[in-house]
Amino acid sequence: MKKILTLFKKTSIAAIFSKVISALLTFLFLFLVARSISTQEAGIFLYSYSIMMILVQLARAGTDNAIIKQLAHKKSASEHKNVITQTSLFVFFTSIILCLIMALLSFFNMFPIYESELARFVLYSFLIITLIFSFIQVLASYFQSQVMVYSQYWSLGLGVSFAGVVACLAVYWMNLNVLYLSVFFIILCFFVALSCLVIFSFKLNKLPIENDVKDFNKLNFKRTLTYTLPYTAIAFIMIIIQQGGALLSGFWLTETELALISVAFRLSTLVGFMFVAFCALLAPKISIQFEKGRFASIHDESIKLIAISNAFSIGMFLSFVFFGEMILLVFGKDYQNSYLVLVIFSFCWVLRSFVGPLGTILTMTKNLKGLRINLYMSALVIFSSCIILIPLYGAVGAAISSLLGTITMCITNAITVNRKLGIRFYTFNSLKLQIICLSNLVNVKKCNLKK
Repeated sequence: MKKILTLFKKTSIAAIFSKVISALLTFLFLFLVARSISTQEAGIFLYSYSIMMILVQLARAGTDNAIIKQLAHKKSASEHKNVITQTSLFVFFTSIILCLIMALLSFFNMFPIYESELARFVLYSFLIITLIFSFIQVLASYFQSQVMVYSQYWSLGLGVSFAGVVACLAVYWMNLNVLYLSVFFIILCFFVALSCLVIFSFKLNKLPIENDVKDFNKLNFKRTLTYTLPYTAIAFIMIIIQQGGALLSGFWLTETELALISVAFRLSTLVGFMFVAFCALLAPKISIQFEKGRFASIHDESIKLIAISNAFSIGMFLSFVFFGEMILLVFGKDYQNSYLVLVIFSFCWVLRSFVGPLGTILTMTKNLKGLRINLYMSALVIFSSCIILIPLYGAVGAAISSLLGTITMCITNAITVNRKLGIRFYTFNSLKLQIICLSNLVNVKKCNLKK
């Protein structure tokens, strides 16, 4: 128990605090978008926002794990900077290609939502923001590899949400439309990105890295690709599984329906934010324990955090089940129609937390092939079910498709992790240990309060 308390006092408390602030800002951002512009305009803005977040993740897909792998045993400051520079350029050019593809898709009316010039302008605004933040996320990934996980949240989630909040307030007070909201948002995001760049550059020079370059081998782009590409496909499919239902809805749903599903989906991520924070925290530790052959340590360290993650996700899920309609009413009467969608999306996160960080374990233990097969199966389930269910049931169909894909992913990953490493987090004994961890944590807090 002392180990978990020590862990919280050092690094994980920063990740948790950052995710809490990010969650609050996300809620406030969604609320202000819903209140400052019409539901139809909110659908265009929030769907474009989702595309921007997905493109940033796609551009840097795999770089988190690649940086961790490349620098796991490297102590040369020159090599660290070289990896960061080349990875940043790789991600930036990738983001340019992705933005051009998205612009072409909208130009040829592949998305009904972008038929008007106003809607396309909103989309292009978010594509500009994608280019701004894509390479900065590489710096954030680097600091995450140094077990400074909060950098990821402050650089994108917190920064963009804060910029969105300020932009929405300005639009609300001046009674403007989504066009001005997009312009204000671009300007504020630029200043956020510039601030992140300055802070990261300062922190990079302050990191205690040895300057001994005897064993330094200059990395080239070919080697960068060699390290990154094996993780890129996995990260891409994970994005599809997590957000595919909401993303593919743009091919069928109207602006108003997309506004409802966007709010429901973003709110549901609050259920899993603790789980995501712990996965980021555990990734470098899992890699190190695996290299040392300490499989039992992977299970022992993970289960403590899973206990907290499960307690939080279940608590949040139940709050949405019983008070979801009241929470959605805050955004407006129209948004209450997405109550069932919110519950289904939230349950997806409960399942992911319950089975544990299986994807992270497989990624960091050289089991990429098995993970890829599992994710391909899950993505196939989502794509096929979306094509069938969204035209029939709209947003509810999209949510059900995500649930089916999540179930497929959890089951297949659980089987693979058990077969390869003998690790299971969902047995009776594991659940018993989780309860013990939680009770011990509560007892320690009670003792501290009495003192």
